[in-house]
Amino acid sequence: MKRILLTLEFLILFFVIPLMAAFVLPPSLLFPGLLILTFVGIFLLQVTAAFRWSTLNAGFTTINWKLLVYFSVACFFILSVLAFFIDPENTYYLPMNSPRLWIFIMIAYPLVSVIPQELIYRPLFFIRYKNILPSGQSLVIVNATCFCLIHLFYWNLVALFITFLGGLIFSQIYYNNKNFLEVVLYHSVGGCMIFTTGLGRFFYSGAIQ
Repeated sequence: MKRILLTLEFLILFFVIPLMAAFVLPPSLLFPGLLILTFVGIFLLQVTAAFRWSTLNAGFTTINWKLLVYFSVACFFILSVLAFFIDPENTYYLPMNSPRLWIFIMIAYPLVSVIPQELIYRPLFFIRYKNILPSGQSLVIVNATCFCLIHLFYWNLVALFITFLGGLIFSQIYYNNKNFLEVVLYHSVGGCMIFTTGLGRFFYSGAIQ
């Protein structure tokens, strides 16, 4: 019975709610709804016996900084090329035309967006639901798919493509190392590069109709 309830909880959290956000909720209620989802995720972490909050900041000394630098350079180059081919007029738009807004996003995005997402899609996902999910690379793919699905409400293929690939990377990092700080850094770099290179408009809530 407990396994059935946990499976139902998982399906609601990672499939029903994202689909409702995309198909049911009006744009004005999307982010209040996602804020509620964040608090629900925090509550579920709190009541998960195998989870300890102290583990979230325990991995700083084991971060592979050289690999993070390589990822940052590769991410900047790949996203720059993608931005140039998809929307050349807006490539590097924010740093070139609105530097103050760009700096604000670079600071606020990791705090307001990355950390809440990572709490739900990494520790909560991998710890609370590990007994009802597949193992190995299948688990990584399922996690990346769920991460992509929560971005469905942006209603564009660019956002879905990027978040699925990003989800694969972030999921693999957390699966390998169980290092929350490390995956937050990778996610922050990737997201900030999106807004820097000009692809941020595909992740802009104001564009949702």
